[in-house]
Amino acid sequence: MNPIQSLRNFFSDSKRVLAIAKKPKSNEYKGMVKIVGIGIIILSLVGYIVFLVFTITKLGGAQ
Repeated sequence: MNPIQSLRNFFSDSKRVLAIAKKPKSNEYKGMVKIVGIGIIILSLVGYIVFLVFTITKLGGAQ
């Protein structure tokens, strides 16, 4: 398959996906924002705990 045909297939598939996709409702959007926010907070806490452990045990290399 040549590059031109690959691009045509990609754009055709993209148009099909965009035609099917719908805008999320307000409650769906709020739910996604809550889940993403909780995930960011959890990852931040894990990173901070790892930082504290390395700082307290002097394994972090910082003077």
